[in-house]
Amino acid sequence: DKVVEYEAGKRAVGIKSVTLNEPHFTGHFPDRPIMPGVLQVEALAQLAGIVCLQMEGASPGAVFFFA
Repeated sequence: DKVVEYEAGKRAVGIKSVTLNEPHFTGHFPDRPIMPGVLQVEALAQLAGIVCLQMEGASPGAVFFFA
């Protein structure tokens, strides 16, 4: 949901805000809510996209392909 630290070309730290009443928490393990791995990977991918778009030479609207 927000980037709290950023070092150009090196690292970024982001925060994803969640609440316990979101449907993916109540359905997996009702007594032990966890963040599903696929949502963790999605959050990391979005943060990585921000880092890539801030790199030198990246133009607005640039498309990146990860392999």
